[in-house]
Amino acid sequence: MKWQLAGFFGLLLAVAFLKGHVDVKGYAKSLATRISGASTLAMAYIPDLKDSETSDSEDSEMSETEISETSETEISETSETEISETSETEISETSETEISETSEIEDLETSETEDSDALDEDGWEISHIEDSEAAAYGDSGPLDLTQKLMDSAKRKAGQRRTTGSMYCLSEDANPYTGFATMTPYRIASTPLKADDVIPRGCKPVQIWHLIRHGSHGAHRNDYIKFEDELPFLRRKIFRARAHWKGNLCDKDLKLIRLWKVSKMMSKTGTLSVEGMEEIAGLADRFKSVFPGLLEKKFSAKLHPGAGNKIAFGTGRQNQQSAVAYVSSMYGPFARFVPVGSIPSRDLQFYDYCRNYIEGVLNMHKKLKPYHNFMSGSIMNSVLRRVSERLGFPVTVANVRVMYNACRYYYAWYKNIVSPWCTVFTPMDLKVLEYWEDLRVYHDQGHRFEISSKQACVLGKDVMDQFRNRVENGSTELYAASYFVNPEALVTFITLLGLFNDEEPITEFYIPSSRLWKTSQFAGFGSNLAILLSLCADDSFWVSALLNEKPVQLPGCDSSLGCPWNNFSQYYDYLSDCNFDELCGSFSSLLTQSRHWYALYMNEQWM
Repeated sequence: MKWQLAGFFGLLLAVAFLKGHVDVKGYAKSLATRISGASTLAMAYIPDLKDSETSDSEDSEMSETEISETSETEISETSETEISETSETEISETSETEISETSEIEDLETSETEDSDALDEDGWEISHIEDSEAAAYGDSGPLDLTQKLMDSAKRKAGQRRTTGSMYCLSEDANPYTGFATMTPYRIASTPLKADDVIPRGCKPVQIWHLIRHGSHGAHRNDYIKFEDELPFLRRKIFRARAHWKGNLCDKDLKLIRLWKVSKMMSKTGTLSVEGMEEIAGLADRFKSVFPGLLEKKFSAKLHPGAGNKIAFGTGRQNQQSAVAYVSSMYGPFARFVPVGSIPSRDLQFYDYCRNYIEGVLNMHKKLKPYHNFMSGSIMNSVLRRVSERLGFPVTVANVRVMYNACRYYYAWYKNIVSPWCTVFTPMDLKVLEYWEDLRVYHDQGHRFEISSKQACVLGKDVMDQFRNRVENGSTELYAASYFVNPEALVTFITLLGLFNDEEPITEFYIPSSRLWKTSQFAGFGSNLAILLSLCADDSFWVSALLNEKPVQLPGCDSSLGCPWNNFSQYYDYLSDCNFDELCGSFSSLLTQSRHWYALYMNEQWM
């Protein structure tokens, strides 16, 4: 069979030669030029990435000038006589089956120069590939090896176009920034205006403020994964690119090349610079918008901090957030305001609720929708797209560590493109955002009644403080500022009945629109403020702000709020809080340190 193909191919070449369509000598020289130049380029392109701290020179790509010089040197060494000695039989021995199986040659043939020429504003433009050689052999000439290689490049370009893998984050003027519970506050906040939340003829007299801490260093388990896995993934990206695999654009690839693992090594649990600015800016804006409420003239009877109850939950990030808030709120008087060093157990209530821990958190993984979601078709589509962009297969664990690196870096460094975000398309980020939304919905949302009911300790606190002012006329307390972990903030938001979709969200599909979107209410620095105002007719008014934007509470007619009587009647259940009866008897074995909970957060996903 092989000799029959050789004879047939030789006959075709002879006929074409007689008709003036094929220059065998020129064809062989062109073929040798392509394969020699491409092979030299591939060997020169492979970077040596031995560790995560490789220099720019080790990761740098060979420029077009160097490529052309290398190719010309190799070509010049192949004499015209040697090329002509390539017999028709040797050429014909490269059968169609062998060509299709030689993926390495196909990859090499798709050079960087051809890639850049084939791109248009929509992605891959496969109809504009250079066809000078095809024209030289004529449209009716035989299907030679060069044509097969060009067809292979076209097929690959078409696949890239259909999958949308040519997305380039560095060139996206409006990138997707919904990072679920790790969304930086600058994305979720809205400029605060007093007129949007306080009716005419009323003035705020008391505020109850629940604030999630600002952005902080990675949890210890994330820290370890960044150090162990990201440099390895980075090397694989460049090795794949050396074989012309992967679809990251040059600008995005350069960001990954310049990235160093040391940029991810912030202290665990310590506020980042951005995190401090998030909390300090929050305090400054509230003080400016409500000066009569929060900006007091201190005297012998009213010393700094008096009338403002300040407390924080477990974790250095909460204590540091409280310090940043006090420093911005009281300015030069901040040194007289005691913050304390002991976290409040009431703000860490979910650590002491036996029925919640055993019934919700410790539920078998296979019963949790976010665990099942990662093995479904939606997540598989993310794995496929990321694999195509990087040039090698990835796992869910790979995607998760890159996603967390993407989110942390974006939260820490504003106005800088996050290198590990480049591996995802906007669609991928939306899917991963929904994956975390599912987890939070299951653990702290509307999925189980006890998840929100345990937050009654916070509900009772706000109702008691406001009732003391309305019914007893007490003016001793004008503000309560609590700094908490996201579990406390989200469960209390759930208890108030906010963001409750008519249909529960599930692992089977992503709704086209949904209320439960943690990027909008549970990111770094997210906060809920409930205001009590005194009106001209001596009545009281209640309104609420979520991330400095008015939010309509269930039981109120608008986002402006409602009279105290309406509020207190609707939310009367907040005062009914028997924590021990709800959660069961306490056991010291159930006490979760922040390290235990961080372990749960990192390991219970998979």
